[in-house]
Amino acid sequence: MKRIAGLLMLGVLTACAPAATVPQVRLVSQATVQGRLLSVTLINAGPNNLLLENECPRPFVAGYREVPVAQAAPQPTPAQTCVDVPLAPRSWRVGESITASVTLDLPAGTRTLVAYAAPRVRRVVDGKAQGEYRTVNVETAPLTVTLR
Repeated sequence: MKRIAGLLMLGVLTACAPAATVPQVRLVSQATVQGRLLSVTLINAGPNNLLLENECPRPFVAGYREVPVAQAAPQPTPAQTCVDVPLAPRSWRVGESITASVTLDLPAGTRTLVAYAAPRVRRVVDGKAQGEYRTVNVETAPLTVTLR
């Protein structure tokens, strides 16, 4: 009986453990609106420097969604403009901020928005890039804006 209880406990602990160890990337987000321009700023909060994949849209995918959402499917946000010219990855040090902007394509009125960003990054440890690029999905706190 003790053996069965031990195996069950081991199964519970295994189920709670992640399948693979994914290195931690911490990003702090903030959104600001000036006129109809929404800017999403991300700060690399460590613990490592990063390499930011420098492909379109640059410097990273950013957008917004209105909350609460009345419809079941989210509406797409306008595409960010970008000249598709290959560039080298961009260094992103701990504590450094990077901003992307999109135009708010919404009718006049007061709305609550959540901004999001999806940078593609690689960790840098001891001056060397580690692993493959991966997308880190980030959302800001809700933001109430009045558009004219």
